[in-house]
Amino acid sequence: MNMPPTLIFDKSVLHILSYDECLELSERYFFVTTPILLMEIVNDQLKYRGDDKKSDITDSLLSKLKAHRYLGAFLTHSHLELLYTELSTGRKVPMEGKAVRPDIQTISTPDLGKGLYLDSSNESKTFDRWKHSGLNDFEQEISQGCIDSLNFQEGDWEKHKGIHEFPEFPQISGEYLETAMPELKMVTTNFCAREDVDGRLENLRLILNSTLSDEDVRARIIERWLDKGMPHLKCFSPYSYYCLQVFVAFYIAIENKMKISKSKSKQRRKKGKNRIGFSNLMDVLYLLYLPFCQTFTSNDDFLCKFAKIFISPEQNIISGDEVKRSCSNS
Repeated sequence: MNMPPTLIFDKSVLHILSYDECLELSERYFFVTTPILLMEIVNDQLKYRGDDKKSDITDSLLSKLKAHRYLGAFLTHSHLELLYTELSTGRKVPMEGKAVRPDIQTISTPDLGKGLYLDSSNESKTFDRWKHSGLNDFEQEISQGCIDSLNFQEGDWEKHKGIHEFPEFPQISGEYLETAMPELKMVTTNFCAREDVDGRLENLRLILNSTLSDEDVRARIIERWLDKGMPHLKCFSPYSYYCLQVFVAFYIAIENKMKISKSKSKQRRKKGKNRIGFSNLMDVLYLLYLPFCQTFTSNDDFLCKFAKIFISPEQNIISGDEVKRSCSNS
């Protein structure tokens, strides 16, 4: 019996699908639930407490998320955990189109000492409790803190770039994402593939500064990299190298003031959302999970276009509208 393909979707897809359509979709795919999606829904629950109308919307999202009977088995680990584990221990993250859910293991490495490797047990228990009875106060506080830390505004880009001492990013000639994707992909690939030692170190620092906040951890990872002979990030930590490409392409797009589309929708013109900015970071984080699915779907125009830069020939991108039409016609 062939297994259904794995699917990752963002919150915009849950918004447009009915519960019955989610059930129909779950007959075709195994849902891979990302921590980013959970954080967004939990944040909405916290934000709209006391507002019955909006609370009903978030409750509806949660019920749709529970539609897949095997949902609990396909919660993937946070990209932060995966990055830390691979960078600090050398244990490669499997990027095979399925959720990463290893058993809890206590390991000891000469580089960073003893620690837990991907504690899936605690994540699974938290997720199961959230599905049935909600998060406890501590978990709600943590979830709120995670969202707040990612709630960037447009003016935060220059500040963020200065704090983390980001390098100068390349210039590109294309203005619109939909037509400049080949150029953006090529420039990103060349930037990340630099072979000189300075370029390798700069790329390692770039991915560390973009993801891991603990300065001591970053310093120890760099020390481990030096001890290993300063290898290219693609060999040192393949998943980190993939994430680096996602962040670099995003940073180049911001730095070049790229726009999403020539044909701006009326809604996007009204909200001024055609230009790619730091406020798109939450959307970009979904793409860090592309290696863990076979199909990706979103109803966000930017996310669907941007994902095409990183998708492999074996993967598919489907718009949320296409998914809804397909499920409605079944």
